[in-house]
Amino acid sequence: MQGANWLAARHGIGGSLVTPSGERRSAGDVLHQLMEHITPALEEAGDMREVGSLVHRLLRQGTPADQQRRALDQGLPALIDLITTQSTAP
Repeated sequence: MQGANWLAARHGIGGSLVTPSGERRSAGDVLHQLMEHITPALEEAGDMREVGSLVHRLLRQGTPADQQRRALDQGLPALIDLITTQSTAP
């Protein structure tokens, strides 16, 4: 379990995850399977549109850690700008 958590934290949505059956799959594939599994419950609760939108944004933009790593690749000033912008946004 700790290894799976480490993989998820280190590599974010672009990495691999360990499924409950022990398979290593891309995080996007695992998320897609999860969405297929929970779609009926989301639709019944009226939450499918919101959750689908959030998942789409996550897959497009990555996690905040992914965003911070991309900013750091551009240099420390870019990372500081990202963090201060996100921290002060309404």
